[in-house]
Amino acid sequence: NASSSSSSSSSSSSSSSESSLMKEERKGSEERKEKISKLERETKDLETELDQKHKLYYKNLFFFQKAQHTLQQSANETEGEILELEDEIRSFVSRQESVRKGARRLEGSEGLKDLMQIDVSNEIGLIMGMRLGSDPDSPTPLEEINAALGHVCFVIHTLCQLLDFQFSLYVVIPRGSRSRIKRFDDNTVFHVYEEKDQSQSWLLLSFIEPAFDGALAVLLTCVSEICRKCNQENEGPISDHLLPIKNDLIDSMTIKKYKAGSVKQWSEALRKLLINL
Repeated sequence: NASSSSSSSSSSSSSSSESSLMKEERKGSEERKEKISKLERETKDLETELDQKHKLYYKNLFFFQKAQHTLQQSANETEGEILELEDEIRSFVSRQESVRKGARRLEGSEGLKDLMQIDVSNEIGLIMGMRLGSDPDSPTPLEEINAALGHVCFVIHTLCQLLDFQFSLYVVIPRGSRSRIKRFDDNTVFHVYEEKDQSQSWLLLSFIEPAFDGALAVLLTCVSEICRKCNQENEGPISDHLLPIKNDLIDSMTIKKYKAGSVKQWSEALRKLLINL
């Protein structure tokens, strides 16, 4: 009996050890599977994140290259223009400083009027001796008209400085016969000069507005704003002396060259603009 009992006890102990080992093995196997599963999930998440980063990288690279190309193209286009205008800008800066010094000693717009020499006594207005307009029988050279428009821009710019005034949408950039107006919101630039007279295509251009006409309309808008500002700043109202401006019309005449219908009508509108200045 003792021998049988001892054998039974030994067999029971061996079975218990084997059972414990199996449990540990199963537990270890489950832990390994869980770790493997966790690593697989992390690997998949990393692959997804890496794919998203690749997409974002190539997207940003595309926009960067596009912006770089645009900037390079813009730089190439403006380089020649900058070189062409350097002498003119230096001359303008020198003259502007001279005018500023004189303007500080002058009172009101009468001094500025004397300084700018505006003459509206004839059919074609004059500013600084330059004709702002043309005569069909004796056409004014395009460069003279461009220079006159540059003087108009200079008067407006100087008035803004004297009145500490800023336009609601635009900034006037006087550069002689290559003056411009820039719009604040989108940096659109309006060239207040004409490279080539297109009068031969007058009928066609009455339907398709050229850039020059758009620039003249913007110029008239600036004149309208500065007139309102002067009217507010003046001790007495000057509105009785100003011709009415609405959109591209001054005293019911369009400032747009190719919408006017004739050189004579356009020249009269420009003369009216000088009257208000």
